[in-house]
Amino acid sequence: MILLSPLLFCPAEEVLSRAIFKLMNSMRILHMVSPKGYITPSHIFYVDDKFIFCRADNKSLQNLSIFLQKYGDFFG
Repeated sequence: MILLSPLLFCPAEEVLSRAIFKLMNSMRILHMVSPKGYITPSHIFYVDDKFIFCRADNKSLQNLSIFLQKYGDFFG
């Protein structure tokens, strides 16, 4: 069972990545404003760390919180 765990981790992360892109594209989460108009990533995954970059307005944070709660409930 130990060998199966990393294989299941990748599809779960892919689902999370696509969902974050979908939230950004639908404007439910607003992109972070960057200096001089540089493009900022919406998120970065590295091993077991996740960095999500968005504006700190109430709407974006509330939508992100709701999404992460549903994601956590589904995947445990």
